[in-house]
Amino acid sequence: MGATKLDRRLKKWAQRFWPLAFWLFVWHMASVVIGHDILLVSPLDAGKRLIELAGNGEFWGSVGLSLSRIATGFASALAAGIVLAAASARLPFMRHLLAPLVVTIKSVPVASFVILILIWVSSEHLSVAISFLMAFPIVYTTML
Repeated sequence: MGATKLDRRLKKWAQRFWPLAFWLFVWHMASVVIGHDILLVSPLDAGKRLIELAGNGEFWGSVGLSLSRIATGFASALAAGIVLAAASARLPFMRHLLAPLVVTIKSVPVASFVILILIWVSSEHLSVAISFLMAFPIVYTTML
């Protein structure tokens, strides 16, 4: 491996490392300034806890369940977005009918949807619904 190839690899690594180091430092300083782990835990404490949890099978089961729920919401948004975009492309009234709904979903903050969905359904379905609502307008608009 020539010196220039090594130099390019080191430069590429530095370009990825320094922004990460910067933001970890900002996170650490913010946690020091705030001074309460309950409000903002330090990156070191978060890393330690993640390492502890990584050895726990229940943790990975929970991660898998969450990922499957998010994937379900995304797959549902993908299917609905494709079908409704195809219908909207062929039927102008469908496009006009869905336009206010899509604009509303895009403009309402996620936190508002979280609160509403928690009122309507159990927390088990929250990640499915939120991932659907966040992905649907993007898929629909792109496909349209």
